[in-house]
Amino acid sequence: MNFARPTYYKNGMQFAHTSQPARAPTRAVGTSFGPFGPGGGRRIRHQDTNMQTERYTDLARTAWDEAAPIHWQTTASLVERFSDPATNFITAKHAVELQRIGLRGKRVAQLNCNNGRELISILRLGAVQGTGFDISQNFVDQAKQLAAAARAPAEF
Repeated sequence: MNFARPTYYKNGMQFAHTSQPARAPTRAVGTSFGPFGPGGGRRIRHQDTNMQTERYTDLARTAWDEAAPIHWQTTASLVERFSDPATNFITAKHAVELQRIGLRGKRVAQLNCNNGRELISILRLGAVQGTGFDISQNFVDQAKQLAAAARAPAEF
């Protein structure tokens, strides 16, 4: 892929992705940009960056949506396993740490939750409500199936 590289300012100089000065910024006599150039720091062409992010996100979503049915072939058995209230996929070490920070009674969220098994497990450790986010609708659908089987108070 050929993504456009951002331009940024440092010490009053404009830099391209190579970190070499492209040209001195134009400014009026007596105008000071401060130590990091205009705007006080890194200046990125936001439109290009947003387009790159959207393109990358679309590619990632497609890849994860394609992977989800293959993943489900080995994880569909979790539906039955989560019907057992003792099923939990949080390690003992992590469970201790979650209890230490005061998980009981809290609302939790998980980004990139995949099929939601960790979020459901955290709910079983005492959190009262969970929200999972994932880029792949196919994985979100799997998470909803697991949450229903576990009777977990989770939204995906």
